[in-house]
Amino acid sequence: MVAKGEEYKRALTIAQEICNAAPLGVQGLLSSAQDASRNGAKAALANIHGYLPHLFHSEDAKEGAMAMVERREAEFVGK
Repeated sequence: MVAKGEEYKRALTIAQEICNAAPLGVQGLLSSAQDASRNGAKAALANIHGYLPHLFHSEDAKEGAMAMVERREAEFVGK
């Protein structure tokens, strides 16, 4: 819930968080959400394994891990 009059500010905060996230992760999440919308949550969950290996072995995954270890902001490139 968001207090009345705070909707835009909260939406902008969420949009900024999405923009700072790893592009491949955002794409995978969007694809999974669309799959759930079309085919149901059970089917989307069954299909999620098709997205994960690509994400886990990406340059962005390595960058995210290194950024966390080095305590810095990640610089994702979408690869």
